[in-house]
Amino acid sequence: MRYNSVIYLVPTENIQDEMLNTFKREGDPRKVFANQFTITRAEFDAAGNQGIRPDFTFRINSVDYKGETIAKVNTVKYHVYRIAEVGDKTTLYLTKRLSDGQN
Repeated sequence: MRYNSVIYLVPTENIQDEMLNTFKREGDPRKVFANQFTITRAEFDAAGNQGIRPDFTFRINSVDYKGETIAKVNTVKYHVYRIAEVGDKTTLYLTKRLSDGQN
């Protein structure tokens, strides 16, 4: 299968400071080859019922996905709100969050 897109998966880790406050720190982005797919009407409706507006759907090899919850597409940060695994492929459903300061 040929891939038509490149996305960057960003690992996160929970860090605790000296005051025992927990926060997430982003690691180095990792390049992954992917195929972009159209968001189906059913997916758009299901996400809308949860208050989410889906922006992208990408399919990657399952061995490339290590549970990351952040992906960068064209330097814009997106969050993985759902995954679907079928065989050796994993589909990532991405959305933007207002807390990231992007429209």
